[in-house]
Amino acid sequence: MSVFSHRHSIARLGYLLIVTLLAPAIALPVAATSPPVIQGVRQAPVVLGVVRSADNAALWPNISARLQGSEYRVIDWDQVRSPQDLASVTVLFLPSVETINSAQLLALEAWMGQGGRVIVTGAIGTQSSYGVQQALRSILGAYWQQPIEQPTVLTLPRRRTELWVQQGDTRSAIVGGVLGQSGVASESIATWGSANQAAIVVTGRSVFLGWEWGETSSEFDRTWFRAAIGRYGSLQAGRAIEPTPTAPTAAIAQPVQPTPAQPTQDPAEQVAPAQMQVQPSGQPISAAEAIAMQQELASLIGRFESALLAGASAESAIDLAATEEKSPDANVTPVGHSALTQAREILANFPQLVRDRNYSTARQQWILARRTLWDNFPTDRLIAQPEIRAIWLDRGTIVEAGSPEGLAQVFDRLAAAGINTVFFETINAGYPIYPSQIAPQQNPLVRGWDPLAAAVELAHARNMELHAWVWTFAAGNQLHNRLVSQPSSYPGPILAAHPDWANYDNAGNMIPAGQTKPFLDPANPQARQYLLNLFEEIVTRYNVDGLQLDYIRYPFQDLSANRTYGYGIAARQQFQQLTGTDPIALTPRSPLWSRWTQFRIEQVNSFVAQTAQLLRSRSAPGTVSRRSNLILSTAVFPLPTSDRLNRIQQNWELWAQRGDVDLIVPMSYAMDTNGLLRLASPWLTRADVGSALVLPSIRLLNLPEATAIDQIQALRDLPAGGYSLFAAENLSAGLQIVFDRTQGQAASPIPYRQPFQAAALRYAALTREWSYLLGQNQLVISPDQQQVWRSQAAALGEALDQLAADPSEANLDLAQSRLRRFQIAFPGWMPTSDSYRVRTWQNRLGAIADLLAYGDRRREE
Repeated sequence: MSVFSHRHSIARLGYLLIVTLLAPAIALPVAATSPPVIQGVRQAPVVLGVVRSADNAALWPNISARLQGSEYRVIDWDQVRSPQDLASVTVLFLPSVETINSAQLLALEAWMGQGGRVIVTGAIGTQSSYGVQQALRSILGAYWQQPIEQPTVLTLPRRRTELWVQQGDTRSAIVGGVLGQSGVASESIATWGSANQAAIVVTGRSVFLGWEWGETSSEFDRTWFRAAIGRYGSLQAGRAIEPTPTAPTAAIAQPVQPTPAQPTQDPAEQVAPAQMQVQPSGQPISAAEAIAMQQELASLIGRFESALLAGASAESAIDLAATEEKSPDANVTPVGHSALTQAREILANFPQLVRDRNYSTARQQWILARRTLWDNFPTDRLIAQPEIRAIWLDRGTIVEAGSPEGLAQVFDRLAAAGINTVFFETINAGYPIYPSQIAPQQNPLVRGWDPLAAAVELAHARNMELHAWVWTFAAGNQLHNRLVSQPSSYPGPILAAHPDWANYDNAGNMIPAGQTKPFLDPANPQARQYLLNLFEEIVTRYNVDGLQLDYIRYPFQDLSANRTYGYGIAARQQFQQLTGTDPIALTPRSPLWSRWTQFRIEQVNSFVAQTAQLLRSRSAPGTVSRRSNLILSTAVFPLPTSDRLNRIQQNWELWAQRGDVDLIVPMSYAMDTNGLLRLASPWLTRADVGSALVLPSIRLLNLPEATAIDQIQALRDLPAGGYSLFAAENLSAGLQIVFDRTQGQAASPIPYRQPFQAAALRYAALTREWSYLLGQNQLVISPDQQQVWRSQAAALGEALDQLAADPSEANLDLAQSRLRRFQIAFPGWMPTSDSYRVRTWQNRLGAIADLLAYGDRRREE
């Protein structure tokens, strides 16, 4: 039973509430900085820059083909940090660039202020933070509003007489999107058909084309691009200014050992940088920067208050159904804190400081507010709800433990910190951590004992779950080779024994440039069976609670640089049998390229399905009762879907929708909370992941403790099932103390194991918060709505409690029906002034709905 469509609408309502609160925070008129709309007068030659990013990587072959014959500079979007990075061009083309961080936004705005002009297409900025999206509206004068469903022609108003406008194609019907206008200086110069829906919007310094450039007819794209360029000047003939891609080789070598990779950063190891770094300075604060700063501080205030309310209400015994309006209870402390009061005052005064150009004070006050909130974050009481609190217990920590007694100390610390799920690194770089009868050899760093057997026993003795974390297709690691006295070229024990199982890039290397791990060929039947046998050995010999697939993908690739991967012997043979073409002869521009990409995606998809089948349908002596309850999870990259499919062939949404996996664990690693939210939020509020639970993750390495605490609270305020920490080796003593206080005292059901009980307890925590605030007159609901709200809230609580006690189909239907009705009515009951708090409550109701859907699927298995 799916509740996705309703969850999507609830999330959208919450989004609108936050927009309503923050939109008027600072308003600087576009007209003040934008010149009048210019006519199509030929000017000096244009120096064109074209942005290449992860967002448009899949479209890049089409983009470059449409620009063939023109001179332009390729701008690597990841490298843009300041206006100087754009100084070499006069016009910047941004085709389908959906992800823009604060530094890139500020660089773009400053460059445009110096005379730069832009042409943008598609859903620009829609995967960016709220503050960035609002600032883009001001800069561009328009924004992507919604897609249109049917191919439609463009219509030009009769009053448009500019030469450049008349050069565009108005005969071809295409699928695009409706643009919203923002600011008095923006004009719609073309609409979709006869409807008054903007298709092209211009300002004095921008042209916004309302379709995905590179997906429509190539001639249609070219005519409108030439027209837009003609608005600013003439484009020189020439070619792209970038290194010429290396041509693919016609044949592939079969080395036993991989070629050493170049010493550059592995894309898989990258962490999203801080979206905003505010330092004391008297430099001007732009409109975009001011909006972003206000949005970040407002969100931090909301998270601080959420934690404060959870802690204050946890001990409340007030019954929601019996609560009536009354004088505040003298025995109950109102939700408040001096740090919260100070931060709110600073936020309220911030716009005036910016308007008065008192930039130094504005920055100092902002930094003070953030620091004060971080320093006073509620960490002295239990604030955690029933949630998955997972951690990856890495091979390095296991090796350092050295014995079952040493490992016991690790588990003691994790248990005291409230961790309830341990992803135990069981296969690393091709080596099992236990003595295997299938793998060539156990990791030599743990010879003489069985860490997996010890870990299972230690975890269960502490009421924790132990999931075997396995490297799937990654079969070695050059960094690990040094630890086991192997040369850098050693491919790992599996590929050393079976070199014909290896995978290769299009230059014949096992390890792509800049990476450190050779991979198995997912199309190789023997390699697949080896992995399945290994997994079966783990779940039958050891009483593990689950299996987590890591490296369930191909290595990272870069289509724009013609660096592709997947050319193992088996894959090439199978694809040639299917199509008559050896895939090594293909390039991203070849007609068969999409089929080759889909072939590789399907190798991963089918292996996940086989693993799920293995865990859930086979039986073995002594483990029948546990096997049906094994949890299958996957560690995945939270990249946009199209980018991910083209770069690593990982289609984890499909695994979730098919019911193959129980937990999706996105590696949403970021150095600040904004970055984490940008990576995690789309998969929690907008994506259809079936009934799987989503568990975003936080990387602790080099992450300040205050930021880690803030990120965990941010996830608690989203519809998440919990969180996962990477990794045990980076769990500091300071965080250990905080976790012990906030989530370590009381045991609660693990959501993936007891979803209905967890849902009932989560809802009880919500009602305690509402009761607490009502008791202090801090939650204002109109008298005519209070009785309806109280009645429905109590009925929902009863249905959830009944379901937790008796998980029958009838009880589940009743609970889901009452929850849906309550979610729909909820925004109308709540005051809009507390939008962050209300949005958080809606998210928590959405998390309860997810638990019921997950429990429904598990109940039927």
